[in-house]
Amino acid sequence: MHTKLILNKGDTRLRDFIIDFSSDKLYGFDFEDSYEGNHIDDLAWICCALLDTNPGVFEIIEPNQPKHKIELINIFLKNYYQINSGFHFSFNYFAERLVEDLNIVIKRRDLDPGFIRKNTILKNITDI
Repeated sequence: MHTKLILNKGDTRLRDFIIDFSSDKLYGFDFEDSYEGNHIDDLAWICCALLDTNPGVFEIIEPNQPKHKIELINIFLKNYYQINSGFHFSFNYFAERLVEDLNIVIKRRDLDPGFIRKNTILKNITDI
């Protein structure tokens, strides 16, 4: 299968976007880390940001509370692929990137992931 190459933003965090509600357009900026690659790399970073936005999955106390974040990721991905139907989604590639990105966040913030395990998060994504 041929993978489309796109210009990835690189450091894809939710604060790096502006929404123009008058034209219903979303603009990304802060492109110092941009590179040509797989579109799923940026999607995984966005999903990582959704998981980590306050309250992040690492601050949530109850084991079932992350489900609303998983549901948000599913809604985001479904809408993305409805709009960009020409792009192929690989769950395995996405899962690998998401786990790598979560590990970067854990390391950068010197977090203890506690009872929230990446395997549980990925299982929840496939269950919804």
